[in-house]
Amino acid sequence: EGPENAVVDMTYGPDLVAGRVRPLSQGLRYGDRYLMRAGKQTWQVFEYKQFRYLQVVVRNAATPVRIDSISAVSYEYPAPRKGTFECSDPVLTQLWKTCVDTTYLHMEDVLICDAVRERVPWTGDGAHGLHGMYAAFGDVAITDWYFRLMSRGQLADGMFRMTYPGSEAPFGGKRASGGTVFENPVNIPQFALFYAFFAGEHHRYFGKRELVEDLYPALERLMAWFERQSDASGLLYSLPNWNFTDWVATEMRGANLETN
Repeated sequence: EGPENAVVDMTYGPDLVAGRVRPLSQGLRYGDRYLMRAGKQTWQVFEYKQFRYLQVVVRNAATPVRIDSISAVSYEYPAPRKGTFECSDPVLTQLWKTCVDTTYLHMEDVLICDAVRERVPWTGDGAHGLHGMYAAFGDVAITDWYFRLMSRGQLADGMFRMTYPGSEAPFGGKRASGGTVFENPVNIPQFALFYAFFAGEHHRYFGKRELVEDLYPALERLMAWFERQSDASGLLYSLPNWNFTDWVATEMRGANLETN
């Protein structure tokens, strides 16, 4: 409750730096700004936020602003926890729970990567969360859906998009006004290989023949793409676009060890 045109800024974060929430998280402005009307009012965020701390700043208020209450509403994927882990080392026991909690926060209508910044499914990065779902929740619907969804984003040459659905800038620069992401979207060949491995693991764990039959044409086109990129010895050599597996400095040129 307060004066008209007062500004209420809300910033969310997992930690505090010098007693404050960081308003920028990996380049993302993670917050909301509410412009008040006069009198009592209630406001709710338009999309969920993940946070441990909430910082509220009031600006442009000629008279005091009174906050009656702040509450949180959660929504969760309907998956009971089936897997458990406990050992004599309390750190490892807590680590298991932390990993499962983190995985659970990334289970939306599909398994997403980075529930703060990106919130999209990846063929690489966030897809490693599949193992967390297998261990903690078993066979849940979004695992099958993840594989089917990502296969829909396959490009005409057989390569998979690094994220799908979503839009990426063309490789080598920013997207021009009115341009299309279908011309040459950024992709990561190593992430497509991850996807193929994950599909094989999923079949080995759960034996869903119908799913494999549905995915097989896309996997076959993907393998044909890699065959075209191999050298005379059969090694993958100097793959186009973004060569990447993890955020460490490794040699990715030529017939490099990491890719092969």
